[in-house]
Amino acid sequence: RGRAVERGGFVHIFAAHNDDLVWFRAEHASEDGSAPVPLPMLPHKPTSNLGFLSPWRLRALNDPGRLRWLRRQVKRSLEAFSAARRPALLLDLSEGGLMALLCREEEARRCLAVRPPRCKRWLSRKWRRFLSHSRSHRRRRDAGTPGFPARAVALGPRSARELGREQVLVLRSRCPKVVGVEFKPQSWRPTPESVDLLLSEPHDSSIEQRECDLQFWQHWVQVQDHLSTLSPAAVVFPKRFRIHVALVSCAALWQRRRALVAADVGGVNVGVMDTLASPRHFPWAADEQEEGGMLPGGRARFPCELWQQEHIVFRRSTDVVSTDGVLCDVDVVDVSVHLLGFGACRVTLPADVRDVADRLGVHALATWTEVEAAGPHRGGSSRWRSTAAFDASADGGERFAPGAFKQGVLLARNPRWGVDDGQAPRKRPRTSSAGAEDLVVEVRSVFDPARGELRLAATWVDDGRPF
Repeated sequence: RGRAVERGGFVHIFAAHNDDLVWFRAEHASEDGSAPVPLPMLPHKPTSNLGFLSPWRLRALNDPGRLRWLRRQVKRSLEAFSAARRPALLLDLSEGGLMALLCREEEARRCLAVRPPRCKRWLSRKWRRFLSHSRSHRRRRDAGTPGFPARAVALGPRSARELGREQVLVLRSRCPKVVGVEFKPQSWRPTPESVDLLLSEPHDSSIEQRECDLQFWQHWVQVQDHLSTLSPAAVVFPKRFRIHVALVSCAALWQRRRALVAADVGGVNVGVMDTLASPRHFPWAADEQEEGGMLPGGRARFPCELWQQEHIVFRRSTDVVSTDGVLCDVDVVDVSVHLLGFGACRVTLPADVRDVADRLGVHALATWTEVEAAGPHRGGSSRWRSTAAFDASADGGERFAPGAFKQGVLLARNPRWGVDDGQAPRKRPRTSSAGAEDLVVEVRSVFDPARGELRLAATWVDDGRPF
């Protein structure tokens, strides 16, 4: 309804608010360009629960490439299940039940693609009347489509359950034959060995502002908690994930996290605020706590959307997915929940960006996550999808592209300064065990389920100093 907005035209937007809501109204400008008289506006009732979703969640749901990939994983998970019998129960652990909804969407697409056989009109009416009284027909109709789970259950909080029910109504309006999705609280547990498909994105709104790999660590704990409910031939997705690490140049971000050191602002000494600094966000704050033995296993990272910062990522491969710089690789079914320590991972500065690193410096490590695709893989090789995308940078190298997931960043306590940093860069020793021309950081990682985070211990290989 209404008049379309043309190029060069004007629209007046009026806003109003109370203590709980903000609402808007848009009106076209009059012919003489004067603004219409603002009228009192009453708060409107929202038509959907999408307003409960955060900007990061909306970004993830509006990513067409990610949604296509998830649809393929649902389809491959259904194909990977044993063809001897039909899946009885699909359990979706992700908040909102997106994987269960995608499964029902695939079921609706297949139902709509099947055309009814041609027959005479009177004969079809007769058979419909006969079948409506057939108990076996009703059982088959209520059981859903062959090859798809007879029952789908999604776990989550109340707001996510309400939003999921809205999507089920939209789906069933398109295809009434599709069996719906049951939304249960997170405390609900199925009976032992009853789950044939265990799917997840994964997504938990309580930790979506943390580094992206925390979603997968929580998924690992959830799968281990539901192991007794899995049938012997159950299919789990995602079953494996791994974390990548790379060197990053981000001088402006590092400078903003420097100590105040008795700085004077307006005649007030603000240096005492250094005592409140967290070692997660300020690298120099880790020195005192590490000496007192308060940081076992390494340092904690902080979540950051690096695409909003000036930075350069130094990776050996130009592909989004590679085996270089893999910090850890976890199988959520085979590995039980306990303190996990991973071997050393050497992160080497690529030769093609060495001049860029000498000019801009190296100030941090950044981590992101990759998840393995479902089902068997041709040639024995796994296919992975990354939570991060990369764009070419004008200064050389790459940078993180805008996305819905945050990277984990570990700022260096002993950065390598570049020529553009205004400090004389320290020359690398020529007797390095990593080679005369290589700049290498050795990274060890430990995941502590009690803390719920991955901690890193990084060291410069050429001189043995902490990163």
